[in-house]
Amino acid sequence: MGFPLTYSRPNVGCQNPNPFNGCGYSYDVLLIALDYLIWLAIALVLVSAFTRTRTRFSSRLDEGRKKAAAQESSSR
Repeated sequence: MGFPLTYSRPNVGCQNPNPFNGCGYSYDVLLIALDYLIWLAIALVLVSAFTRTRTRFSSRLDEGRKKAAAQESSSR
């Protein structure tokens, strides 16, 4: 069973799914691929947002450090 897509189901005609007697599960390969693509897209968005936020805050810190260093060197 996948999330958000359900891509496995028991084979029809089997009372209890058991891989040792040929009554296992059947999988839909297309839904498995779509499930991975959904999670890849979510991960890409989260990583991009984190990177953008980190870059924005680190550039502000660098500007503050440069201003402080410039003021310190001009006061000497």
